[in-house]
Amino acid sequence: MRKRCYLIGLSILLFFSCTRHPFDEQQLQAYVSDADNGLIKEQQVKGLDVKVMFRPAGLLIAQELNGQPASEALIDSLKRKYSNHYYFILNLSKNDKEVLHSQGNFSDYSALLQTLSFSMGQYISLTTSSRDTLEMVDYTFDRTYGMSGGNALMFAFSKEKLKESKEVSFNLDEFGIGTGLLHFEFKRKDLNAVPELATAQYLKR
Repeated sequence: MRKRCYLIGLSILLFFSCTRHPFDEQQLQAYVSDADNGLIKEQQVKGLDVKVMFRPAGLLIAQELNGQPASEALIDSLKRKYSNHYYFILNLSKNDKEVLHSQGNFSDYSALLQTLSFSMGQYISLTTSSRDTLEMVDYTFDRTYGMSGGNALMFAFSKEKLKESKEVSFNLDEFGIGTGLLHFEFKRKDLNAVPELATAQYLKR
């Protein structure tokens, strides 16, 4: 009986120690940026810096709320909007500048702009532990007109189709900048371990 009570108590202790409290936006950003949490992968190829970062739904919700008071209904709708997908940010830079603005002539610049804006679905995929390949659901290209340290694109993938996979590989195929085929490995346990966004601060008083 004493041993059984000890095991139950230990289980409760482990449960609460593994349960993360919600983070505010700054804490969540710091968590994602900490390389030890396995949410940032980076490779250097021929002078290019290619970085892939997991973007949790909490940060997307915070971005939409933009620090403004919101109703509980709006917050719930944003949670539903982002809860069914995994999001990844692809950042491309050369010498700490946007790769788009490192092109030698206008023709190359124009061709790469068209690819980044409309055609990246042909070059991005996720591969599961069982070697199934998932195409992205959607993506956005953030135009910053040379004012950033890199070109950033965000890709969305179905969370449901990845629920049986222990690991996922973010795959970037060659699309004209000389990287060749690149793979960035993520563990699903790391993706699922990200704390939720604390939303109480946004609720209208």
